[in-house]
Formats: sequence, C-alpha cells, structure tokens
Amino acid sequence: MHAHFRPLYTKFERLTRYPKFCHGLGQFQKNPRQILDVPVDRGVVSSEQLHGLIRSGMDLFVKEIIDFSERHMPELNPQSFFEKLIHDSDVQIPLLVTIVDPTVKETPAWKAYEALRKAVVARWPKTGPPDHIENASR
Repeated sequence: MHAHFRPLYTKFERLTRYPKFCHGLGQFQKNPRQILDVPVDRGVVSSEQLHGLIRSGMDLFVKEIIDFSERHMPELNPQSFFEKLIHDSDVQIPLLVTIVDPTVKETPAWKAYEALRKAVVARWPKTGPPDHIENASR
C-alpha cells in the first residue's frame, strides 16, 4: 500500500493496524519474501506442511482484499492492487533467479509468489499479469 497507493495509505493503516515484520535493532521491515521462511527455519512447520497451505492461503488473501476494499475502501481497486503487488520488486521473484538457482523454486517464497500470481490470474483472467513461467519457456 505504501509504495503504490500512497494517497490511500493513511486510511489503510488506520483501518487495519496490520503488523510489521521487523528485524534487527531498528524498524527494518522484513522483505515479504522472507516472512514465510521463518516458521520453517524455526521448526514450527515443515516445508511440506507450509507448501500444502500456500495455495489456499493465497486464494483466501485475494478474496479478503476484494472483500476489504468493497466494504471499507471502495476507492481501492483490488485488480490494480494485485497487479502492482505481483510486479513489486519486494514480492516478485524474477525468472532469471530461478534459472541461475533452480532450488529457489522449492522455497516457500517462490511457491507463495506463484500461488499468488495464479490466484490473481484466476480472478482476472484477461487482465491479470502474464503467466511468465510458461511464456518464458516457449
């Protein structure tokens, strides 16, 4: 919200009071791609358990953002929000990274990104972001 919808950020923050995931001595926010690594790294869940939840979690995330915007922030277009989110440099995992290191495709961050991308495309098939994986291999 802060990066792409700055005029709406104050209202969004007031409505949600969403938690920040910080690390270090200051208010350094954790990159969203790294958040899902923490429960696996700390042994709370296995990678397999987490991977089994990611797709339904991302489907729910898309539905919740749509519901939230309809009920509380009609000025927020969910499709636009997700198009920005999927292409955000803190969220997107470039295909080149997976070519250089194929093991990235087994990480929670990659699986979550792909599940998010697929959930968005399923919701907005004609206007969603391109399916970069399949298109890149053609």
